[in-house]
Amino acid sequence: MINFNNFVDKAFEAYDLQSNFLFQPALTLFLELHNFEPENKKFILSIANCYYNLKDYTNSQIYTDKVLSTEPENADALMFKAYIADETGHPEEFRELMHKIIDLKKANYEIYVQLAQHYFDRGEYYGALGLFTTAIKKEDAPSFSISLNIANCYGNLGAHGIAEEIYKILETFYKDNESLMYNEAVNYFDMGNENQGNKLCIKIIRNSKSKEMKSRANKLFEDNNNLIS
Repeated sequence: MINFNNFVDKAFEAYDLQSNFLFQPALTLFLELHNFEPENKKFILSIANCYYNLKDYTNSQIYTDKVLSTEPENADALMFKAYIADETGHPEEFRELMHKIIDLKKANYEIYVQLAQHYFDRGEYYGALGLFTTAIKKEDAPSFSISLNIANCYGNLGAHGIAEEIYKILETFYKDNESLMYNEAVNYFDMGNENQGNKLCIKIIRNSKSKEMKSRANKLFEDNNNLIS
């Protein structure tokens, strides 16, 4: 039972449980805190977050909408609503909500990256490229993963020369990175440079400790050489 004397302790405990991914006990505490302070938006959004991570999207939506009913431009609530839409098979609503956060100028780095990945995974490389490029400008130092995704976008758009330039720059910092080598091999094959593509595939197959990466490289090699290893 929460009262004035233990309110702060319970709040700290709830946030600690949530940060350690213990969402069920965190939810129990946040619901008690919400009953004690019904208008506290942070508690309401934490309840929405717990329900979301417990895959109870119906209740997560209910608490998200509680915030949006009084603060329709609350970026955290819009983000939760977007995540719920994505998880429940409504990609168009996901996009609309994420773009709304961007239009409100409340988007952080993660919003751009998640929306960019959403476009990329669906083969919409122009949209992905613009969002990845915006995301990388928001970083103090460009990340490997975003730089690689930008190169992959260019490659998928047929701008293989630009993609190769980015791969070569990344090589100076991430030499022998298997993900980099694999994507560069794909780009070489797309350019018709089978020799360089084969070299990278063979290097991965011989040296990788990852069965998954070996399998991917082997398949890429076979698909482009019509050989059985």
